[in-house]
Amino acid sequence: MNTSNNKEIIRDLVKQLNSEDWLVRFNAAKILGNIDAEEAIQELLDKLKRENNRDVRRGIVEAIKDIDLEVAIPVLIDTMNDDSSMIVRYTAARALGRMGAKEALSAIKNRVLKETNNESIFWFYIAIARLEEDEKGEGCEKIRNLKKKNMLTEKQEVIFSNLVEIIKQKKKK
Repeated sequence: MNTSNNKEIIRDLVKQLNSEDWLVRFNAAKILGNIDAEEAIQELLDKLKRENNRDVRRGIVEAIKDIDLEVAIPVLIDTMNDDSSMIVRYTAARALGRMGAKEALSAIKNRVLKETNNESIFWFYIAIARLEEDEKGEGCEKIRNLKKKNMLTEKQEVIFSNLVEIIKQKKKK
């Protein structure tokens, strides 16, 4: 696909971020992330601040994570701290962890203390563990404590186990 076609497609997807239909907005955001549309990052960041639909906000956060630009980190931290939806907050924390945004570590550690839902708490600690890159760090230890209390689902146990292996492999390098 040539560059002018790419720009046209991205322009069309950005327009779709303002559709009346939430599913169109959600899918437009996801596609922008999937195609790594860096030129759409500002529109995604702006839309995240004004979007009313929780699912669309979550999709926008995931798109921002996929595009992975530092300019997005402050907006993701604000979203993690201030969004009304637990799902959007922990998705923002996960995005920060995946992006390796070490400057967000203290904000994530502060915010997890305000979370009350086990799933949300788990994802915040996964983000912390990713950023600490230490299997003996606070994030991993907190998840181990959740596991000891039988508070993890089977899926969460697998996710955690995989993350610990990734951390170990990084240390070997």
